[in-house]
Amino acid sequence: MNEYLREAFSELGKTQKEIIEDLGKSQPYVSALMNGKKDVGKDVAYKLTELYGFDYASILRGVSDSALTINQKNKKGNNIIRGSDSENTDSGLASLIDLFRAQLSEKDNQINKKDEQIDKLLNLLNKQ
Repeated sequence: MNEYLREAFSELGKTQKEIIEDLGKSQPYVSALMNGKKDVGKDVAYKLTELYGFDYASILRGVSDSALTINQKNKKGNNIIRGSDSENTDSGLASLIDLFRAQLSEKDNQINKKDEQIDKLLNLLNKQ
């Protein structure tokens, strides 16, 4: 079970139906996320961070920091859930940096695969 999400949604008072509507995902998908039967991917973690202000790294870890606090509201007026007060206040920024690094790494891998395909095509053309 993703303890962080369970506690964070409980703190917000969000129902599964509301979460389904906010995420634009199916009921079985959201249920599987909440019950830990499906891992939260980077894209969904980012969307949850954007929608509710959850901590990106905590979503991916799935572990509760035991002392969640609601201390702000995001652009939609939803409460923003942060970890315990003892956490570094830059954790949200660090989470976004981690997200961008992961996305950059993914794009780098895609570019490398394309480069390999181009090299293979060039080799074929040179053999003719």
